[in-house]
Amino acid sequence: MIRRSLAALGLAGLAACTPAEPVEPPRKLTSTNADTRSLRAAAFQFARDSAVAQVIADVCADEGLRLRGGSPRAQLFAFVRKMQALGYSDEQTRDAILRLDQDDGGRAAIRYLQARGVSPGDKDRLCLVGRSELAQGTSLGRLLAR
Repeated sequence: MIRRSLAALGLAGLAACTPAEPVEPPRKLTSTNADTRSLRAAAFQFARDSAVAQVIADVCADEGLRLRGGSPRAQLFAFVRKMQALGYSDEQTRDAILRLDQDDGGRAAIRYLQARGVSPGDKDRLCLVGRSELAQGTSLGRLLAR
């Protein structure tokens, strides 16, 4: 179930999602930060965390876990604004997001869950991980809300 949910989510679909409420897009930024390696790493972690958060929110909605901001699109805009605050341009950020390999991101999300003891169909453990990440304020936990 988790593996199917991650595959169905598709990391590239983050930008195409419709928000539950209006979301203000990030402002245009033209200054650049030359550390694109860190930007690519941040984009990969965001994509992995976003995919896992979406699965947790979908599976654990009846336990009160949901996406912070209400949608993957809102989270994507928040990520872009964060990268802008670090000095990355819109073009750099867009390029880092578009270069993400969906298969690598999906495998990373699955490895992340497996490392935390979640196996396919194990809703209880998945929701426990979600609650734990939220309580600890991890990068994944900051994408979740109750």
